[in-house]
Amino acid sequence: MFNESTHKKHWLFPDLAHIDKLRKEAYDKHIETYTPLNPITYEEQSLLIRHYSKELIKFCSVYNPPVPPGTIYTALTYFNRIYLREASIQLQPRDMMFSCAYLAFKVDEYNLSIDQFLKVLPKEMQSLVGHTVISFELTVMSALNCELAVYSPYRPLHGLLTDMKVRHSEEVELLKDKSEKYLSLSILTDVIFLYPPSQIALCAIYISCEDLGIDIEQYMTECLFSDQPDGMKQAIKIVRTQDEILKQHNNKYLGDSEWKIIEEKLGKCRNPEFDPRDPNFTFRNKQI
Repeated sequence: MFNESTHKKHWLFPDLAHIDKLRKEAYDKHIETYTPLNPITYEEQSLLIRHYSKELIKFCSVYNPPVPPGTIYTALTYFNRIYLREASIQLQPRDMMFSCAYLAFKVDEYNLSIDQFLKVLPKEMQSLVGHTVISFELTVMSALNCELAVYSPYRPLHGLLTDMKVRHSEEVELLKDKSEKYLSLSILTDVIFLYPPSQIALCAIYISCEDLGIDIEQYMTECLFSDQPDGMKQAIKIVRTQDEILKQHNNKYLGDSEWKIIEEKLGKCRNPEFDPRDPNFTFRNKQI
């Protein structure tokens, strides 16, 4: 399953420096190719991507019946994978937010027609967003190398919680709520490119147990790492590293006025060939 997946083979990386290198190379490549005047900087692009990662989760949360957390994770993963290979002057984060959501809904069989997908938006936005989503569908798939299988940490999270409920006497329902809240913050960071879903899920539970005063180390030692002498030590090291990434990431979000300034700057320097708002836009599912 996961061990044989493209998710593990092609979308997990050794460290944060490697991930940043991929993003920077993608940014530089498109800046050199298009050479716009006063381009958005790499740092500004990074902040805008963080902003729209949060907006993507908000957007997915308005549907009824609710979009499953694993499907939201799929959409968020697509969105962030794109910018390991592409740049915002070509594929604007706002456009990619809607495109990745619609593709994830289809892949994970959260079945909506395009009209149902657009219905949650204000009427004045529906036509443009519909045009954008349809125009960029194959482009998004191309940017992802058609590797659309995403393994969510929500399944191992719930599996671990169920096992703890059977083996452990602690209040698991309270732990479930706190772990899911922690996970919703964690998956906004680059941990999705560094760790398999099971390790992301374990981190969410471990940190939540610490906050609630629940002793999880006995459960981990006896049930998860009973045949691995160094397993517990390695697991805690991974947990601490993930938690530090989350803390650093949470200090880098934009206020409303800040992201709007960057968005306006991007609108003036983006490649019009990829801009559905441009009157000369003729692009439709172009391969990149």
